[in-house]
Amino acid sequence: MTRILKGMVSLALMVVLPIVAVGILVPRVAVEFYARFGLGAWVGLGASVITVAVALAVCTRVLPRRSRRRRRPLRPRVLTIVALMVGYCVYAILSISGANAKTGEVRRELRTLHPCLRLAVGTAVIGDDPLLLTDIAREPDDYGEMGLATRGSSLHYIQDDGYAHAVDLRTKGRSELHNGLTRLYFHALGLHTLRHVGTADHLHVALPISDRR
Repeated sequence: MTRILKGMVSLALMVVLPIVAVGILVPRVAVEFYARFGLGAWVGLGASVITVAVALAVCTRVLPRRSRRRRRPLRPRVLTIVALMVGYCVYAILSISGANAKTGEVRRELRTLHPCLRLAVGTAVIGDDPLLLTDIAREPDDYGEMGLATRGSSLHYIQDDGYAHAVDLRTKGRSELHNGLTRLYFHALGLHTLRHVGTADHLHVALPISDRR
């Protein structure tokens, strides 16, 4: 009975760990690398993949095993996990299609969205295909056109690294539970979220301000 229970626990961990790793840990660690150490967009994402891959490989290595079974070397396992995670990141980033953009302009602005946000939003789209991006990059004049005061700074502006650090997601027409779970997911990644209500009801998701700025 104990052996069966250990086998079930091992199987559950083998299923859950990869999902948590690629869906939460990779973007979360990438956000931390950016916020705390100021790593560049792709450098931080790459460092996150390697860090999480090593941690996941170590976890799978210490899972309950038969004592007679020889443990495989750690390095090949890390390389395999890294390759799988890189493949997932590419898939998640590319999973944001034109159908997820409110307008053609937003669709064109996707390439200006910070890779950490693209990975986070892409992962959300995999689990929530109708998710709609309503705004990404802005210029000072855009606020005047919306009837708002022009802002001297905004995370929607293209930052020094060449990317916009914020994205707006539609919340109108979706249940409060749905919107709440979406917000909770992005919050779990270390991203800042703010719900704007009114005629332009949306969820504002942004990278935290880096300590190195």
